[in-house]
Amino acid sequence: MSQKKGNEGQGGSDEISQGPKKTILIFGISSFVGSNLAEYLKKDYRVIGTYKNNPVEIEGILTFPLDILSQEAIQLALASFLPEITIYCVGLSSLEACHANEGEANILNATGAFNVVGFTERYKSRLIYISSAYVFAGERIMYQEEDMAISNSSYGKSKASAEFFIQKTCLNYLILRCCDFYGRGLLEERATWFEILQKKLFEGIDVGLDDSIKVGFLDVIYLAMIIKISIEKDIHNKLFHISSTDIMSGYEFALQYAKLFDENETLIAKKFRPFPNIESSMIQPRFGQDFEYQIEIENAQSVFNVKMPSISESLALTKYLLGGTEKKNSFSKRDRSEIEFI
Repeated sequence: MSQKKGNEGQGGSDEISQGPKKTILIFGISSFVGSNLAEYLKKDYRVIGTYKNNPVEIEGILTFPLDILSQEAIQLALASFLPEITIYCVGLSSLEACHANEGEANILNATGAFNVVGFTERYKSRLIYISSAYVFAGERIMYQEEDMAISNSSYGKSKASAEFFIQKTCLNYLILRCCDFYGRGLLEERATWFEILQKKLFEGIDVGLDDSIKVGFLDVIYLAMIIKISIEKDIHNKLFHISSTDIMSGYEFALQYAKLFDENETLIAKKFRPFPNIESSMIQPRFGQDFEYQIEIENAQSVFNVKMPSISESLALTKYLLGGTEKKNSFSKRDRSEIEFI
């Protein structure tokens, strides 16, 4: 994978290598998203990360334990390293887990972010918060960035709460409201759902997946690239939608994966997944209802000057990165020479 840049933007990779590297502090570096962001961003930035119960070692990166509920610990981390960028990757992202543990979901997805905001303001660090398309209720074909976040899941509700607080109290932030990400993690004992899918199909084991909840899917590398561009272009105090151009159910995604990676599609079957709806939600699901979390991405494409891929195009890049032969596809929008990812 390579990247080409023109004159637009600030602090390109050549500039970064010549001057002092900016520091990025990742809260939740042991998470799937946090660890992948760290691995990608460490080439151009000084990356530091925190974890709680899952120590992680990433070459070239300092990691240390921290309780996201300890304001004293958060202040010490910010004061010690003075990061220009702080990325919040702590969280509970499973719809079912958040529904069963609403208190924990609120603590990890929202309260922890509230604690961080006060100190990023004090130490002049930009907060990047990774939110989710599930802040919506999945009833409309296309959600705009300015649409009110009314969720019918505990996960979406906790993310929407954090979004609202950050926008109202933070003076230097970037919120990326995203589709589902997939890829490989760095902790062998905590396999991602994508790794489990790969393993089962490789071993010839039947896989049952939901076909009622439809959302975008992107290789997590796309999120890392977007964040790098946002830093280079000094984009802040904005909320952007980040997603593939299309949406699919988990069942449909698995079929796309099997087709591209030459796996046995007959092993994949539909499995009913009851939606973990909040009883107090104003929007109650109908029996047999499909949920569609499609978010408008035109604004992000314009501001970042990129063209987001379809799910099949994202999977083609995944195959290439994992050692396959597919070399799709460019990530550039207007000028292919400006930003191109192969």
